[in-house]
Amino acid sequence: MDINLEQRIIKALLSYSFYERVKNILTKDLFSGVHALIVSLIKETQETHKTNLSLEDIKALYFELHPPTTANRTLLLGVFDAIDMEKEINDNILIELLKKLHIRLLAHKIGSSAADVINDTSVGLEAFRQMEEWLANREVVEETIFEEVSSDIKDLLDKASPENHYSFRLPSLQDAVGGVAPGHNIIVFGRPEVGKSSFIADCVVGFLEQGLKVVYFANEEPGWKIMLNHVRTCMEMSDKELQVQKDFSKWEALRKNLVMYDETGVSMESVSQLCNRENPHILILDQSDKFTLENSSRSSISRTERLAELYVASRGIAKGGRVVFNVSQASAEAHDHREVTYDMLDYSKTGKAAEADLIIGIGKDAGITETFQRYLTLSKNKISGNHAFITALFVPLTNTWSV
Repeated sequence: MDINLEQRIIKALLSYSFYERVKNILTKDLFSGVHALIVSLIKETQETHKTNLSLEDIKALYFELHPPTTANRTLLLGVFDAIDMEKEINDNILIELLKKLHIRLLAHKIGSSAADVINDTSVGLEAFRQMEEWLANREVVEETIFEEVSSDIKDLLDKASPENHYSFRLPSLQDAVGGVAPGHNIIVFGRPEVGKSSFIADCVVGFLEQGLKVVYFANEEPGWKIMLNHVRTCMEMSDKELQVQKDFSKWEALRKNLVMYDETGVSMESVSQLCNRENPHILILDQSDKFTLENSSRSSISRTERLAELYVASRGIAKGGRVVFNVSQASAEAHDHREVTYDMLDYSKTGKAAEADLIIGIGKDAGITETFQRYLTLSKNKISGNHAFITALFVPLTNTWSV
């Protein structure tokens, strides 16, 4: 096993809840050298005290049970320091890694015993019997954690307060919605080239200006184009103006909180794991319909049903404590329409829309290409109840939106 991975697992084992979940597949054979001795000590201590441990406690016990020489003490202190400095990984990811390592170890044991079966039946069969018993007890305890809803009045009012909502950059949209908060699942949709990505960039820059962290999955257009859109919006400049601009301090101050991934075919499960690790305030899924599901509830489902499941997964990610923006396409019915309502969502009359708290349809005038007038229809708004129809001006050169 990789040394750094061993150290991260050791650090996680200090948590009693994590230890309880993996103790049945935990064996010192998975670890090397002094790490194996530390794991054995943690197992013994957890079984005795059944509580969260500190690395200092384990270090003190180790030195008491295995008194080191002066030279070895320096090396051991370095090992414990390295464990302490390891970055924590999501528990579920570590458990999956432990499962794979456990299976690999079992395969090695079976392979070693196969020769004994051929050469000495009694020895080989006894080895397999022991492994069967060993495997029967090696199960991960799946932990279901339920979060109790607070009944404290102050907590409830704080969560409902507009002061704890994230504001939209476009004033008329902010006035209509009143901002968004963790747990909200939002759909932004429209026909191709109506300005969906540019509108999202305007929203994202507004969130960055509030000091919020944003994770963006560019699942359609090349990531560099999307990132450049954000630079234009932030600086309110065209490409020609950016080429001669000297001061980019405004963008430099914001970009540290924007993490963008240029990926296709990403699973919603992977997105959820990344969110647990990165903990963003805002998650952008562009285009949500093109993400995948590793564990669909049914083996054979229609496209419409699969999309509905994707948006159920999106809702689940939002309930994990962040705002999720799903960018999607409108059906041909929405072409050159000012008012784009959620029944014009591509491949969905109700499934996708049912999982949204706010649906923003972007429309434009029929047959007019010279104007940059855009229309935002809030056909579903569980946040404020205001089903507004907003007129905005979109300027492609600077990627900016205004009223």
